[in-house]
Amino acid sequence: MSSPNTRWIVIGSVAQSGSLIQVPWLARHLHVEALRIKDWALALATVTVACVPILWLLQNSLHRAPESPRLPPSSGR
Repeated sequence: MSSPNTRWIVIGSVAQSGSLIQVPWLARHLHVEALRIKDWALALATVTVACVPILWLLQNSLHRAPESPRLPPSSGR
């Protein structure tokens, strides 16, 4: 997601999906049911467990010193 447009598309898709499921009238017509508190807690816990390692790796890669370029070995001439 390198451009702002792609971020807005993802945000819009998630918001639209959430609204379709959480609005009882729409959910009934789509044959789904709104999430309950326990379901939200499970979803939040799952997202947290999934995102923590990703954020940790991202933080480490941002704070790591850049490696110096390696020169090819000299032929000794």
